[in-house]
Amino acid sequence: MLHRANLSKANLSNANLSEALLNEANLSSTNLSNADFQSADLSGASLRRAICINANFEHASLSKANLYKANCTNASLISVDLSEANLTEANFSEANLSYAYLGRSKLLGTNFTKAILDNCSIYGIAVWDGSPIYLPVT
Repeated sequence: MLHRANLSKANLSNANLSEALLNEANLSSTNLSNADFQSADLSGASLRRAICINANFEHASLSKANLYKANCTNASLISVDLSEANLTEANFSEANLSYAYLGRSKLLGTNFTKAILDNCSIYGIAVWDGSPIYLPVT
């Protein structure tokens, strides 16, 4: 259990953290490339400026997480809970967010270029400040 752990700036690339309890953990500026977070609890965690390239977050909870300027290029976020998450200026290009729950999340300047957003729930998302949202090219 890593509840409220401070892992800021750590190198966790290729780590297997599936089913880990990382709620409210500090993963700011952490290298999470190719890490496995399948079914992990990252609710309320800070992933500000984290590098999540090719990471697996399938079935994970990132509710109320802060992913400000996180780089989640080509990440797998299938059936992930991103409710009330801060995704401001995050990069989800080429990521798979099929069946993701984005209810009440902040999508200000979020990049979804070439991302898969099939069957997502987006009720109540915040996009009102005029920042662009980069949606998939079809």
